[in-house]
Amino acid sequence: MHTLIGNRYIQNLLDFIFPQLCLGCSEYCNNISQICQACEKKVLQLTLPYCLHCMSQMDKNITCQKCKKNTIALYSYANYEDPIREIIIQFKFKGIIAPAKIFAKRIYQEYSKLIKQHKADFLVPIPLYKYRENSRGYNQASILAHELSKLSDIVVHDDLIFRIKKRKPQSKLPIIERKKNIESVFQINTNADEKTHCILVDDVVTTGNTVLEATKELEQSGYKVVAVISIAHAF
Repeated sequence: MHTLIGNRYIQNLLDFIFPQLCLGCSEYCNNISQICQACEKKVLQLTLPYCLHCMSQMDKNITCQKCKKNTIALYSYANYEDPIREIIIQFKFKGIIAPAKIFAKRIYQEYSKLIKQHKADFLVPIPLYKYRENSRGYNQASILAHELSKLSDIVVHDDLIFRIKKRKPQSKLPIIERKKNIESVFQINTNADEKTHCILVDDVVTTGNTVLEATKELEQSGYKVVAVISIAHAF
């Protein structure tokens, strides 16, 4: 009992000295999600996947009316705009990993039935170049994938694909240069012995060039990419 009271006292003291701030606007926030009500109201949560090829919204049957067949569904929580953009920046560059659990839960709550229809064998996070991952201390896509795995029971395969070339960050380049910048940066660790279905996981999908390049390499090695999951998309 004394230990419990002592722990509560310490936690209350820490909350007083270091009050919890909203990840989106840095204002005081006592929500478990670490996102204040004002920021929550600004987020327009997506409810249907998008076609990764033509960037059109798909229907509830995971069908793109423009592309019809051979499409890849992109499941995102929201558009890449504030406050989501600021939250992802903190997740990606500032070591604040709480958003992975928050958004994995929300993505899965919204899309679980559709995701299950893909019958995926693996969740495959988009890798960082090794030097960049070591410098940052983590790969945000991998953290998100592992949180999704806890909810979906789909195994994460962290070592299936990796980057063999260091390139400029996609976010730092004009859109017109991003496709060329990401070409031939990925290599697959092992070929598939049988048709293995994968879902790629990344924090943000903007032009789609990164996940499409990863898809190309995986499918050349016998894997089948059936969907992509991200916190946000920017198209």
